[in-house]
Amino acid sequence: MLFGRRCSVACLSLPLIVIAACAKGETGALDGMAADSAVPDAAVADVAFPDVPVPDARVPDARVADARPSDGSPIDARPPDAAPPDARPPDAAPIDASPPDSGPPRTPCEEAALRPNNDTCAKAIQLEARPASAGGVTTYGSTVGYADNLNPDRACTSSISEDGPDAIYSISAINGQRITAKVTPSGVFDPAVYVVTNCSDDRTCVAGRDSEFAGEAETVVYVVPATGTYFLVIDAYFADETGCFTLNVSVD
Repeated sequence: MLFGRRCSVACLSLPLIVIAACAKGETGALDGMAADSAVPDAAVADVAFPDVPVPDARVPDARVADARPSDGSPIDARPPDAAPPDARPPDAAPIDASPPDSGPPRTPCEEAALRPNNDTCAKAIQLEARPASAGGVTTYGSTVGYADNLNPDRACTSSISEDGPDAIYSISAINGQRITAKVTPSGVFDPAVYVVTNCSDDRTCVAGRDSEFAGEAETVVYVVPATGTYFLVIDAYFADETGCFTLNVSVD
């Protein structure tokens, strides 16, 4: 160093001008100045900046916890591409979609095989009375393997006889209502159709039809004179004439 040890120690805590004086050898003056200007350790320790409040960095009118869009609707926290909770995949079938077809429609004979046996009066199938405006009621049947239980008079069906096996149905009607029954054969079956009031007595046949050729539909219409149950019979002219059919019946 360029100046004495005593000066160097004192000058370390003095301003630059005093240090320059110290360098010129004015050690006496330095001693006094150092004594007057030195800041006690305690004073230094006590010096501190007054408490300054930490500024709130948020935007004055910002609301973090309950922030909502300007229209008041709640914030949707889902990602922009998130699907709604109940969204179905794009290729999902509608909720109410019908199951795909399992195959081609069944034939009348296949449909008839699903129906109960109605070869006798005791096994007659009860049909629901529906108006023609509602499509009536349609069912399927067959006389294959059945016996010949009824053989009405020729006047009832416009045929010589009805010696074939027969399938029997029952339906209820109110006085004055009209029963319309149409039987459509499957293939070359040649059916007859008639109405009896007493299933165990073919002499009670009140209306019938057997005038079309094989494979053609037959239709019978009868206006009931009294409220009750009436029986519809699907029969055939020949004893060995059997087949499947579609039967539509309406009550108006």
